[in-house]
Amino acid sequence: MIKYLFEPFEIKGRHLKNRIVMPGLASFLIEDDGSINDKTVEHYRGRASGGPAMVIVEACAVSPE
Repeated sequence: MIKYLFEPFEIKGRHLKNRIVMPGLASFLIEDDGSINDKTVEHYRGRASGGPAMVIVEACAVSPE
């Protein structure tokens, strides 16, 4: 089963380089109003560079712009 972990696959028309997904976990790095900051960006940048095909972010505010 582990041999499939690093094989590419497609889900809903999206090509993923492997089957590793980081779920959305509370990092407690966002601001009190839900906005992100430089620490949040660096946190997810570090996770994404580690090799998962998909990174799901935690709850945060969405700008109307």
